[in-house]
Amino acid sequence: MRLEFLWGIIFLWILLSSGFTFTQELCSGILGQNIFEDGDFGSGQENIPLKDPQVAPGYIYTRNAPPPDGSYTLTNDMRRWGNNYGTWISIPDNSSDPNGYMMVVNASYQPGVFYEDTITGLCSNTLYEFSADVINIVSRSTVGHILPEVDFLIDGEVKYSTGKIPQDEQWKKYGFTFTLPVDKTSIKLTLINRAPGGTGNDLALDNISFQPCGPEGIIEIQNEPPLIFCEGRLDPLPLKAIVDTSQNVVQWQKASNQTNEWEDVGDENSLEFFHKEFTPGQYTYRFIAAGTGANLSNEKCRTISEEVYLEVVPLHYEEVDTFCSGTEYMFNNRTLISPGIYIDTFTSHLGCDSIVQLELTEVENRNIEAEIAFTDPSCYNFEDGSIEVESIAGGYPPYSFSLNTESKNFSGIFNSLPAGEYNVYYEDRFGCNDSEPLTLINPEELIVKTSGDTILDLGEEINVMATVNQDIKSLHWEPPEQVACKDCETTQILPLNSTEFIVTVENTNGCIAEDRFTISVNKENLPIAFPNAFSPNHDGVNDSFTVIAPKNLVNSIESFSVFDKWGNELFHAGNITGGGSENGWNGSANGQPAPYGVYLYQCSLRLLDGQIYQYSGDVLLIR
Repeated sequence: MRLEFLWGIIFLWILLSSGFTFTQELCSGILGQNIFEDGDFGSGQENIPLKDPQVAPGYIYTRNAPPPDGSYTLTNDMRRWGNNYGTWISIPDNSSDPNGYMMVVNASYQPGVFYEDTITGLCSNTLYEFSADVINIVSRSTVGHILPEVDFLIDGEVKYSTGKIPQDEQWKKYGFTFTLPVDKTSIKLTLINRAPGGTGNDLALDNISFQPCGPEGIIEIQNEPPLIFCEGRLDPLPLKAIVDTSQNVVQWQKASNQTNEWEDVGDENSLEFFHKEFTPGQYTYRFIAAGTGANLSNEKCRTISEEVYLEVVPLHYEEVDTFCSGTEYMFNNRTLISPGIYIDTFTSHLGCDSIVQLELTEVENRNIEAEIAFTDPSCYNFEDGSIEVESIAGGYPPYSFSLNTESKNFSGIFNSLPAGEYNVYYEDRFGCNDSEPLTLINPEELIVKTSGDTILDLGEEINVMATVNQDIKSLHWEPPEQVACKDCETTQILPLNSTEFIVTVENTNGCIAEDRFTISVNKENLPIAFPNAFSPNHDGVNDSFTVIAPKNLVNSIESFSVFDKWGNELFHAGNITGGGSENGWNGSANGQPAPYGVYLYQCSLRLLDGQIYQYSGDVLLIR
């Protein structure tokens, strides 16, 4: 495994001198073979492999996760570690392979060179792409951590600084392209970590690649995929390479069906190739491109186009099949009831006329017996019934099963069924079959009813009863804070505001039913009154002037004052819970009986709903 590809691919290189041409963009055309085959770090069952891969000079390989500063590890899933830093995210390898490895790096405390090597065997005057997937493994929510930042040197000279790699918990593909000058076949690569470790500067790498890059390469073909043709076609099928031949030499290739290796076909640098072989089989084509004809034979120098797949279907088929005595066998819309050899012509959707010879044999129709269990739906109109073929014998295994001739399965288990009439069909491998009818019964619907919508004055209570047509396991009223008993069939309700109430019941099968009703609370013209006269003569009748209201309506008397006709306050009471004569005016002023006459009053009442209501008027004191 070579670290020049491991680390260098993370970052973008620009404007390299000494004859190099660099861009920060990934290859926009076609790519060649990945020269760095170890760029995905391999695969294995161990979460952290035992062997030191020796890919990072100056860094220590550790199998103890998470790695400390100045260390790195290979792992297929950080989520399988016994523990992790609280600031790090836990992620798997960035590939479809559940056992694929990635590299996790915890940077050293001091900046410095962490890699230097020479890449050899490159092709001069060839465009290359380096790329890799990289992620900052410090979590998005963590603050005050250093972001990774790397200088990249070519032949000992700094050519590019990555800048800060974002802390966004996202894998990103970083890469660049560059062209080697005509006199270069190798480069010396050095990487310097500009940022210190210790608090951040931590990352993971995966899917590193180093590939030749060519212009856009497309194979143009007159047919739309899938490319399927009839045996014996006479017209050759043209394949055309869409590529710039002023910059590239091309060569068509065909994959061998025997060895899966590619072999050259057609003339070098010919943009068009004609497929003429229309014997049954599968055919795969591509073209390769390179800057020179010599480079076409070097996998490190050439690019590879997309592949096209062709299939030629045969015109003659021989089939052997068996059917069960006493049943019918369908052969191209013909109903066969006897064994024998049959020949017919089939026309495919491609227009190919195929001749099929069928050798049909017959087996004895053996009786098939099955034991079937079923479960009715648990609740009314539920679709949780089931049918299961528990055992089956006779015929010629294996068996297939279906309900009402619908799609078959091989388990004999049918779930999520509503109530209804069913036919269970079972058939062996030769078509011997039988069926059994059965019925799934719909349970009685669970119904709960209450008295319905009601209008009450604020402060009025009502008894509500839930009537249920079945034995129940539980009952619940909502909202529970406004009922006297939240799990009783009959409960008392004293509503504060207009409210929708819900009663929910559950029977012993777990079926649920509910009923909803609304109690509208009237707060206009409430039955609150003040006497227009009173006589404090201690005869036990009308001896006190106070508020008259139904039980529960008044929560408290916030303020209650009485004035004479000149506005002098003769009586005041406040912050009194409830009402009643003991909280009213007894007809005295300054400890002496007030004279006969008309007096004024003001009263603030906090009612049951918590709102304050104002009242005022006059009262006649009688002596």
